[in-house]
Amino acid sequence: MPLFTYACSDCGASFEMLNKGEPGIACPECGSTQTDKALSRFAPMGPARADSPACDMGAMCCGGGCGVPMN
Repeated sequence: MPLFTYACSDCGASFEMLNKGEPGIACPECGSTQTDKALSRFAPMGPARADSPACDMGAMCCGGGCGVPMN
C-alpha cells in the first residue's frame, strides 16, 4: 500500500496515511476532508555518501539504517 503525505487546507496539519486510492482522506487533527497530497520526502537509494563509514554490505550500503553493523 502506498504511503502518502497530506496537507489539510482547513487547519494546516500535515500527516502521512496509507491510501489504496480512496478519495476524501480525513485530517486526523480536525476531521476535514479538504486535504491535498503533498510532496513526500524519501530516502534515496544509491551509493553511500563519501563521509559515511563503510559497512559489511559494500556498494549495497545505505548508510547503516538497515541495522547491518558498520565497520
